[in-house]
Amino acid sequence: GIASCIAMCLVLQVLAGILWGQLNGVLRAIGYPHRAESWGQTQRFLYFAGTYALVLSHAPLWYLPLTQLASFVVMTVVSLADLRRLEPRVFPTMSYWDSQTAKEVLKPSLWFGSFTLNQFLLFQVPILVLNQTSGKQAVVVFSICRAMYGLVRQGVGTLRSAIRPEITRLAG
Repeated sequence: GIASCIAMCLVLQVLAGILWGQLNGVLRAIGYPHRAESWGQTQRFLYFAGTYALVLSHAPLWYLPLTQLASFVVMTVVSLADLRRLEPRVFPTMSYWDSQTAKEVLKPSLWFGSFTLNQFLLFQVPILVLNQTSGKQAVVVFSICRAMYGLVRQGVGTLRSAIRPEITRLAG
């Protein structure tokens, strides 16, 4: 239904944002940080102007993520065209594909990707399970308790980091 469409647009928005960010990173790396920043400002303008216009016009909810996704897609196309014009040698193409190098690069990346999976299992799965088994109230209570626990843990970690040099000196 509509909720699935909205969720899919939000997921695609994240993926398009990653791709667009990588392209802008290439522009920065090859000596055009001013262009990358201009394209970044343009994307943010399109994103917020489109959202604002839709909210003012009371457009259907699913128009919002679709319009926001469009801002990333349009700016990805613009960044690709700009990159091809400025430096055709670094334009992304599959002609440089090397399977062995890809495996060497992806293997460590998959290791770091497991951290993301860990975060999903640690934070999202309990909420999904609680929502299915115990209802919304349990999710709210769990989320508040987890947030308070996180704040206490962060505060203790900050104090520990602050006194660590003194403890080290005293032990020495």
